[in-house]
This record gives sequence, C-alpha cells and structure tokens, in this order.
Amino acid sequence: MNKIIRKLKGLLLLLISVMVLNGCVVPQYISYDEVVRDSKSEDYFVRIYEDGELEGLDYNIIGEVVISGSDNVVKMIELIRKKSKEIGGDGIIDLEVNGNSVSSVSGVNGFVSPIVYDTFFIKCKVIVLKQD
Repeated sequence: MNKIIRKLKGLLLLLISVMVLNGCVVPQYISYDEVVRDSKSEDYFVRIYEDGELEGLDYNIIGEVVISGSDNVVKMIELIRKKSKEIGGDGIIDLEVNGNSVSSVSGVNGFVSPIVYDTFFIKCKVIVLKQD
C-alpha cells in the first residue's frame, strides 16, 4: 500500500511541476534602440509579415522578442504578439521556431506536438512602420 501511495505522490508532483512550467512562459524583449513607444490598443492586430511582403514599405526593426517553453506554439506566438503590442510594435518579421523559419502562423502547425515535454524556442523581430 505504501508503494502505491509513494507512486501517486510522485505522479502528483510531476503533474504539478508540468502545470507550473507551462504557466511560466513569458516572452522577453531585447530593444535595439532607446525609444519608448506608446502601447498599441488592445484590439490592434500585430501582423506576421512573410518574406517579400514589406517590399516598398518603410519600416524600422525596433527589437527582438524571444520565448521558450513547453506550451502550445500558437499560444506562445499569441504571447509574442501581445508583447509586441505592449512595446508599440506594428508587426513581426523573421519568425523562427527552434531555429527553423516559419512563414506564417499556419506554418507553426508542423511544430505543434502532442507530447507535452517538447521545449520550443521562438524568436522574431519587431517592426514599426514609418508614417509618411
């Protein structure tokens, strides 16, 4: 009986650890300049630009956002979008998951794994569009 209780305690500890780790996924921002920008509104949509979409548009890269964790990749990208809004970003370029370039959010489906213990490292650059 004691063996079963010890196994259940160990399993419970493992389950709590996984839940805590999943709850601690926080994007980090690395600023490329000293400018403090106003946050975007709550309903502002931070777009992920694919290669070639910015041709003819004037923009500045203001920094980089990175996030690491064993959570759903789509959820992690939404956290990156939220962080980008907080720092005043208009869009995201050069999105990478585990070192592989991703052209759009739909492309991250190849990285979504049913195994909870996979760790993902996502990074991108945040841009602001120059106003004419």
